Amino acid sequence: YKELIELRKNNYDIINGEYQTLNTGNPDVLAYIRYNENEQIIVVVNFSRQLQQYSLQTNLNHSKYLIHNYNTEIDSSNELQAYEAFAVKVSRNNL
Repeated sequence: YKELIELRKNNYDIINGEYQTLNTGNPDVLAYIRYNENEQIIVVVNFSRQLQQYSLQTNLNHSKYLIHNYNTEIDSSNELQAYEAFAVKVSRNNL
């Protein structure tokens, strides 16, 4: 919980930015973006107890991890382990 509190304190757009859901192509995977004129954060969550595939129109390969509940890197496989969730800061060039 300390990481989440710290994340919220240090990322103004999480609190006050615009919100938009992102299509993942999978009903068990939620993705959304919070953004303002300066920053963009994407959150991806697997609500299933099984490995899930997802797809996004956004390239996450050069994103900066903010928080993640697994010790894996973002890769192009677009797979999430059971209940895996992460938040990344995304460059405007990747959207």
